[in-house]
Amino acid sequence: MTKSIVLVLVAALLLSSLCAGVAFGQGDTPADPSFILMDTVTGQVLAAEQADLRRAPASVTKVMTMLLAVESVKEGKVSYDDVIRVSAKAAGIGGSQIYLAEGERITLHDLMIAIAVASANDACVAVAEHIAGTEEVFVALMNKEAERLGLTNTHFTNTNGLPEDSHYSSAYDLAVITRELVLRHPEVLEWTSLRYTTIRDGKTTLYNTNKLLGQLDGLNGMKTGHTQNAGYCLSATASRGEEHRISVVLGYPTENERWQKTRELLEYGFRAFDRLNPAKQGDVVGKVNVKNGASLTVDAVAGADFSFLVELTQRGRVSTQIIQDDIEAPITAGTQVGKFVAIVGGQEVNSVPIYASEDVPRANVAVRAWRGIVGFFKGLFGAGD
Repeated sequence: MTKSIVLVLVAALLLSSLCAGVAFGQGDTPADPSFILMDTVTGQVLAAEQADLRRAPASVTKVMTMLLAVESVKEGKVSYDDVIRVSAKAAGIGGSQIYLAEGERITLHDLMIAIAVASANDACVAVAEHIAGTEEVFVALMNKEAERLGLTNTHFTNTNGLPEDSHYSSAYDLAVITRELVLRHPEVLEWTSLRYTTIRDGKTTLYNTNKLLGQLDGLNGMKTGHTQNAGYCLSATASRGEEHRISVVLGYPTENERWQKTRELLEYGFRAFDRLNPAKQGDVVGKVNVKNGASLTVDAVAGADFSFLVELTQRGRVSTQIIQDDIEAPITAGTQVGKFVAIVGGQEVNSVPIYASEDVPRANVAVRAWRGIVGFFKGLFGAGD
């Protein structure tokens, strides 16, 4: 009897130890996948599941690497024509690669193509070292950019997504990075949409890791990813006419499920929504109250073009309203006075800041006193059940 109890206790301890060994850290991936569908134009989230969950992003990391690289070119810090001498570190990186050799000389343009098309880990390190001196400094810039974008569930420790415990992101954060790249640098879609191409003066042929290219109408990018702990991942972009969508899927157990979920999300995103455009930049959207102003109200104008998507089944549940700040005169034209919001089914789906259309000086003492008297008597005689 005693021996049996001991064996049961030992088994329990072993099971407890095993369970502890598979407990998820920030960079590990839970069993259930994450996904998000986003409108590229507004950033409106159209569908999501576990979109804020921190998990290993695998090579989808490279969307941020590409963003910083093209920004560096735009700012004139580097040129696509720069010839880069490959370091021992870059040449020694494993995983998907173009087999850079230490001392090899290759253009920044070829390296960017290798990242966008073939998901080359070694190219990421070579690009980072060229731009920032070391990969570590470049990674610090990646995290700084993530902070600037307000991403609270992202932390990078490398440029390519190779597994590390403290390297993580979320479906939402990766969609935001993808959107930033597409809106600020749409030219990258010329690379990510290539099904195959060549580098090294035609000596090396690259085939795109995104097998949905040519299989899904309008698909033009963006980045695949896969490691054992990350599962199968994909940040995808697609355009049909004037409409543009982004989907991110993370942690799918098979490659086929990754493609299938991406197709499902993007088809739904184009099929099931209409775009409404309640205001253009500068349009008067209503009035806001101004305390102690010479005028008690001022026209509020939209600070940017305002649009949002509504699911076709929700068209009858759409409204807009002004949410105004606490405004007291004097104010000048262009002062932000609140926001103009779109509401679908009781939920705010998008908003745009609104601004005073003109100056509103403070009312003089006599006017303010008269208003006080009028207000007093209105309150006195207007009170009742």
